[in-house]
Amino acid sequence: MPAGFTVKIEGVEELVSRYKKGEIFSRQLLDVAMIQSVKHVAADATVYPPETKANRPPPPYYIRGVGTQYKTFNRGESRQLGERWKWKVENLKTQVKGTVWNMVFTYGPYVHGIINQTWFHEENKWRTVERIATDNLQQVYRYFHLARKTLADYLNGR
Repeated sequence: MPAGFTVKIEGVEELVSRYKKGEIFSRQLLDVAMIQSVKHVAADATVYPPETKANRPPPPYYIRGVGTQYKTFNRGESRQLGERWKWKVENLKTQVKGTVWNMVFTYGPYVHGIINQTWFHEENKWRTVERIATDNLQQVYRYFHLARKTLADYLNGR
């Protein structure tokens, strides 16, 4: 009989089982991290900058959540921009996708748009969607870092 050796690996079934469960668990963790992320970004997007003289008498002035106030009437054109941020999470085959958007299509792009933001909104510190995303990037990283750490601990049997 030729010289040789035998390698015996124990616990393979447990390891394979843990990794199969880990695949399912990782999708759940990614879902949770994405839901936390889009909720956080959407909540932060609702924060208005401080009011300016444009929000105080004398008429005409703008009352947030109501509309433009004139001497004898209010136009009532507000669409409650801050309350209209929505989010969704899609668990697709190869990715988990989170989306945050504002439902005020009439003037939302002029307040928060990257291309269409008016000089007035820029001058008065209204953040664009790009700025809102950048402002929240570190917190989003933290949610996904925690998901990664939780998965690693699970796969390592902790």
